[in-house]
Amino acid sequence: MSQWLVLWRRELLELRRSYRWIWVPLVFLALGAMQPLASYYMPQILDSLGGLPEGAVIEIPPPAPGAAMASALNQLGTLGVLVLVLVAMGSVATERSTGQAAMILVKPVSHAAFITVKWAAYALLMLAAVIIGQLGAYYYTDLLIGPLPLSTVLGSAAVFAAWLGFVLALPIALGVFFRSAAAVAVMTVVIAVVLSTATSLLGDAMAWSPALLAAAAAGLLTGAGADGIALPLAVTAAATAAILAAASAGLRRRPLAAG
Repeated sequence: MSQWLVLWRRELLELRRSYRWIWVPLVFLALGAMQPLASYYMPQILDSLGGLPEGAVIEIPPPAPGAAMASALNQLGTLGVLVLVLVAMGSVATERSTGQAAMILVKPVSHAAFITVKWAAYALLMLAAVIIGQLGAYYYTDLLIGPLPLSTVLGSAAVFAAWLGFVLALPIALGVFFRSAAAVAVMTVVIAVVLSTATSLLGDAMAWSPALLAAAAAGLLTGAGADGIALPLAVTAAATAAILAAASAGLRRRPLAAG
């Protein structure tokens, strides 16, 4: 446990030195706030573009508060995921290619501790960013469109964070097998997109899919509910643990020297 805590403090320090504790939550805040603001001011935006006959009036009813929040969550599910992948893509791959991983693992540090602390640090950053992004969307939705229970918003954020935790495990694990951070990022995005697309197309056959958590999180906001969420939650937790375990085993078997 002591070695894990030492690595934990090191990872948090690295995130602080790279200002990721500042700019990642700010990006999520901007993405979250953008959707309710755009929904509310869309008639004025379209009107300012011109090209309408004189006297024409644009009537765009504002969305329901839950729908506005769900749209903000979709923004986090696309651009937000991309940001997280770009942030985490070199967490292991770069340290392997530069030899930092070899120097750390020469000490009495287990491979499992090295991998899990990476995931835990980035997961904490991700959770903070998701909550801040959702709170930004909640503030402007409540101010401009209408109220929504804060408990619903936070519950939705927790379900969505479980999906992102699974996605975050991918660049960490792939970094064990590939030294190129760019290759890790591309493969992570491809896996996430393929899984999401298959989940959408195959319906009940993918009732276990971790990608269902994104839709379930949106369903909590719109009032559609999240029936059947227990299975994908359990599979997501098991799959995340399995990916990290495979990464630990793979790191133990692969050369760590730079080059």
